Amino acid sequence: MTTGTKIKMLREKKRLSQEELAHAIGVTQTTIGNWESGKSIKHEYISKLAETLDTPIDYLLTTQPKQVLKLLLKYLILKSASKLPIICLMI
Repeated sequence: MTTGTKIKMLREKKRLSQEELAHAIGVTQTTIGNWESGKSIKHEYISKLAETLDTPIDYLLTTQPKQVLKLLLKYLILKSASKLPIICLMI
């Protein structure tokens, strides 16, 4: 899966328009469209893009299916682990 495809998929999952995502990152809607169609992303926007889409940077940049799966699993495990102390306190 390409980076552009992932951006579009994650954006749609969060129910954001290209314009809304562009505003959150500080770029134009045309820029988001370009990224989704495969144009390169300037390094200064990658971190903000990943943060806004709530995904690891590595996931956006990795195109190897097995690596993507490993990164997603690692991210989900770490994200879940960070919530454990809060859950334990509530019990």
